Amino acid sequence: MHRPARLNTFLIALLLAVGGCSSSGLSRGKAKNVIDASTLMANRKTEIYVDKDELKRGQDSGLWVSEPRGIVLTDEGKKYFSWLLLGMASRRYYLVSKVQLPSKVVDVTGIADMPMMGPSVKQVDFTWNYEFRGFPASVRSVFENSAPESGRAILHLYDDGWRVESISAGE
Repeated sequence: MHRPARLNTFLIALLLAVGGCSSSGLSRGKAKNVIDASTLMANRKTEIYVDKDELKRGQDSGLWVSEPRGIVLTDEGKKYFSWLLLGMASRRYYLVSKVQLPSKVVDVTGIADMPMMGPSVKQVDFTWNYEFRGFPASVRSVFENSAPESGRAILHLYDDGWRVESISAGE
């Protein structure tokens, strides 16, 4: 009668040890927090992709106008942005902000092992958006419904927790 109880205790202990009840596991929530706190995410160049709807809302807000030579910033738009550029290869418009914009991870969409790098390295796919706090309503309204951009981070587990090794986020 005592044997099955000992066996059950042993099996539970084995499952806990093997099953990953340690603090070194990387959940989506933990990955989101680590990426959001990373200086690699915070200190990125602020180049904002502008889609067709945002171009229209920016014109309606008086931030830029369409001229024969292309879309150009107005005096109001120049208060917040340095350039509005058309990428020749991508045919996409980009804004360059005069100030560093904070960004926020919207969602972690996947976490994958990197077998060649060992068990302490993970690839994390995520979506993110810029935050336009501190900007006037005329600017915030242009980007309030922006679709999130895709990003990928490589996280490495150290003795004190997970750290971001690299990020590519819409660049």
